Amino acid sequence: MTLEEVFREALALRPVPAGIPRLEGTLTFRPELQSGFPGTGHGGAVTAAVAEAGARLLEVAGIASSERSPLSTTADLRKPLPLGVPVPVAVALEAGEPAWRVGVRLGPPETPLVEGEVRQGEPIRLPVGEDLSRWRAGSREAHPVPGLEWCLACGSKNPLGLQLRFDHDATFVWKLYEPRAPYRGADGRLFRGFPHIALDEIGWWLGALRAQEVGVSTRLQVTVQGRAANGERVLLWGKRGAAAPADRKGRNWLAPAYLLTEAGEPLAAGLVTFAASRAYASALIPPLLAGSPAEAIQRVFPQYAPS
Repeated sequence: MTLEEVFREALALRPVPAGIPRLEGTLTFRPELQSGFPGTGHGGAVTAAVAEAGARLLEVAGIASSERSPLSTTADLRKPLPLGVPVPVAVALEAGEPAWRVGVRLGPPETPLVEGEVRQGEPIRLPVGEDLSRWRAGSREAHPVPGLEWCLACGSKNPLGLQLRFDHDATFVWKLYEPRAPYRGADGRLFRGFPHIALDEIGWWLGALRAQEVGVSTRLQVTVQGRAANGERVLLWGKRGAAAPADRKGRNWLAPAYLLTEAGEPLAAGLVTFAASRAYASALIPPLLAGSPAEAIQRVFPQYAPS
């Protein structure tokens, strides 16, 4: 089964008679779409669902979006999305051409789980060329980040997962990666939700490494302006020092990351808000230890490494 098929099944939407284009329905995440927290949906997959809902409404509204025209999706992850439970979805065109905006709500209106939007984006500005050149030059000592067994992004046993473990050194986090078969699209290009899932994962690690603490993604902003072909290797890349504190307490961090072709052309860019808190350690550290060598935990979260 491919991710295209999974999302087609998960997101059941129907047009609603109204003065403006509008869709309503449900989103039901199957178990493979889980995050590192048992029973909850992966934040990148949730953002991909927001993007997919927006794309379907644009089709209904007859608004064409060029494949090379940047499309920006934002998802505020207010509460975890449960697995296996139909969640109400409302999608509405809130502004018309040329400056259209699609609003997406997951969950009941009085207590939404996720509030998102899809709109035209700005062309992606490449990361500083000197940084990419330094990374490419690189004879460096690199290590893999820890991972889980069933997470959609990093889970080594998830049959629909990316099974993606990033490399890191003192300066960068990256992976030159060929997406697995479930992420291949029927039109010969990668599933259009792939950037949202992958950029959430690398953004989480950029935030965690900067904060030196576990946590959660609370907001994702992803701009996509191209799709790689099936079987093409892509580069996921971020600079550790670029993750910046979003508050004085150092709890929230803004982590920028990029999805590039192997040659370095931008396909997508993400900005992940990472909320650090040791309160999440009891849920995350035991499965990380189960799915990773102890030395991998020691390098990134020494306070939680087994003695």
